[in-house]
Amino acid sequence: MTGSRPTPYAVSLALRQFDEGVWKKAVAGMAGRAQYAAELLAGTMPQDIDAVFRAAGVSLFPRSREELVTNCTCPDWGDPCKHVAATHYVLGEALDRDPFLLFELRGWTKARVLDALRAARGGEPRTAVKRKRAASADGEVAPVPRGVKPGKLTRADYDLPRKPLPAMGFSFDAPSVHGAVLRQLGSPASWGVKDTPGDMLSSQVQAAAEGARRIALRETDSRDEVPAARKPRR
Repeated sequence: MTGSRPTPYAVSLALRQFDEGVWKKAVAGMAGRAQYAAELLAGTMPQDIDAVFRAAGVSLFPRSREELVTNCTCPDWGDPCKHVAATHYVLGEALDRDPFLLFELRGWTKARVLDALRAARGGEPRTAVKRKRAASADGEVAPVPRGVKPGKLTRADYDLPRKPLPAMGFSFDAPSVHGAVLRQLGSPASWGVKDTPGDMLSSQVQAAAEGARRIALRETDSRDEVPAARKPRR
């Protein structure tokens, strides 16, 4: 007795693709956010990537069932049928493995988006870089990239600033209230003493501040002087 083979059914899935104008606006939005550009160029999909598409008047993700059109050749009356439901699960797993697949479903591949993003941020598309590397490997001389030509620099001028440093001013006036920072910080959650850190450390902080002020102003104090060594008695 031979078993019958299941009838194969064809499942199709369609998602509306964005036009060139929408993609250019979305890429400009990605390039305008340094964090988005850094994550995308590193191969990571930003969590709030749909924000740049919403700013372009669309949504990267389907907003309703009507936007994700599915069809199956099976005779089941359910909508969606079990074959379409299984396709949704497979698509979800594929997007988990490679979120950039959603870009391709919307009309642009990952490579095209990243090349456009590099160009928008003033870089060179990776495809152009590959062409130049291939030309160099074939023996052709690669063009010299444009850059900034540094001026002559001697060893004596190495440590000199390129332009005058901004004026700096310091004030060593005694504070009107000592230990203000300790009072603002308050007591930590694990503090179990009745007195606050400000009450316990205020005198030490004040003494340290006064000592630092005397050192900065080169003032002397009897407490800072080291007593002279006494001569031994004969």
